[in-house]
This record gives sequence, structure tokens and C-alpha cells, in this order.
Amino acid sequence: MIIKIISGGQTGADRATLDFAIDNNIPHGGWIPKGRITEGGQLPEQYHLQEMETTSYDKRTEQNVIDSDGTVIVSHGNLTGGSALTRTFTIKHHKPRLHLDMNNTTITEAAGSLNNWIEKSKIKILNVAGSRASKDNKIYQVTKDILEAAFIKDKDHGGKVIKYKENNYMAEKLAPKQTGNEIEDDITEQELEDDALEKRMKKLEREASRLLNQSNELLHEFNKARSKQEEAKQEDSKLKNTG
Repeated sequence: MIIKIISGGQTGADRATLDFAIDNNIPHGGWIPKGRITEGGQLPEQYHLQEMETTSYDKRTEQNVIDSDGTVIVSHGNLTGGSALTRTFTIKHHKPRLHLDMNNTTITEAAGSLNNWIEKSKIKILNVAGSRASKDNKIYQVTKDILEAAFIKDKDHGGKVIKYKENNYMAEKLAPKQTGNEIEDDITEQELEDDALEKRMKKLEREASRLLNQSNELLHEFNKARSKQEEAKQEDSKLKNTG
């Protein structure tokens, strides 16, 4: 059961999340950079977000991931910029995450996925992230639609996906599709694992090379000492023969 919804206060997906929470009397919060800065100016006081001690958006993003039980990221297409960084922070801090690519799913399907994930992951404090308005001017409405479909049970979106054209959007029936969210997340984790394995292998190769060089040096010293011992024996033998 969700007891609180948080976001970073930025325009777009973040602001849609906060407006949804306020409209429906759901406790909200989150962290925002020092000065309550957003790309649209200072965040109004009606949004109950805490200020960071830094103006860094990245630090704000990471803190919201840390303070939540899980993060849902809404996008149109692959994750880039701050949204991709959010995903990286969820992996870093071993936090549950769900990516909803609205190019490949409907509002109803996305809401269903969100509810199932919340129940499965036992999410109580939900962090919502996604594109800012300047990068995706349709993300505000689609994020709000998802949250309404997920949490406001009498809100019927009719299994439709939102498709956009210029400044307007229209609902269009689409057959249910299998989303690539889980595949993308698996690939991301595998890439990180592969990168870590590659670094480990290189470290082991360096260590093996060092040990091989050390072994060669020891073998050289051994052969050198053995050669001197043989020379000493031969010299000893000569002395005995001449004596």
C-alpha cells in the first residue's frame, strides 16, 4: 500500500506526480536542489519538497532513489539523460525499479504493471521519475494518466495508448504488446556485470603477469646460483686432481 509519493520537482513527469498526489490528498514529498530550482524557475511552496544542500540535480536524483522503496520511470522510448541516471542509481543502491516505455504500452497496461510491481516489491514510498517538459512536452499528461488509472479505480482509460501529434494528443486502440522494459533492465544489469567482470579479468591478467615475471626472476636466480655451484664443484675437483 502506497503511503507517500515522491519526486524531484522538475517539470514534466516529476510535476505531474506531485500534482496528482495533491489533487488526490496523497502525502507527497521528495528532494529538490538548493534554491528549489527547476528548468521553469523556482518550485512553488505548495509542493512540500526538501531542499538539498547542493544545487546538483544528480545528488537530488540519487537521494530520492535512496529514500524510496522503489522507483518507476516513465518515458517515450529508451531512457536518456537524467532518467538513465535514475536507473543507474537504482542499480547502485539495489532498489526496485520499473520502466514504463509509453511508446510500447497502453495507459491501462502501464497502470496494471505499476500496481503489480508495487504489490510484488512491497512499495510504500514510491519515487516517480521521467523526462522533463523541455525534452518531452507530453510526459506530464501521460504520467498523470498512468497514476490516475493505477490509483483511482473509477478512472477508465479503456485500454488505450496515448499517441501524440503536434500539440494535441489522441487516444488510439492498439493490440496489447509485450513491453521491452524487463529485457532492457536485464540488459543494463548484464552490461554492468560484464563491465565488472572485464575489469576483474584485466586485474587478474595483470596479477598473473606480475607473478610470471616474479617466477622468471626467481628461476633466473636459481639457475644462476646452480651454475655457480657447478663451477665451484668443478674447481674443487681440479684442485683435488692436482693435489
